[in-house]
Amino acid sequence: MNSTPPTDKFDTLYLDIQAQAHMEAIALFRTFAGSGDDQTLVGIAKEALPTLETHMAHVKKLIGSD
Repeated sequence: MNSTPPTDKFDTLYLDIQAQAHMEAIALFRTFAGSGDDQTLVGIAKEALPTLETHMAHVKKLIGSD
């Protein structure tokens, strides 16, 4: 018994999970960048946001929803 989905379904599921994870990460980082109480971590969040947003754009392109 194999619980691994077929490749096409796996790819779709993987990309959907990546999109959801990136959306959640971006929301968390944006919130913390705007209202965090540790200025060092606020700076890290602000610095990381463009990378997360770029990754999300790549995921969207792979999904075809760009």
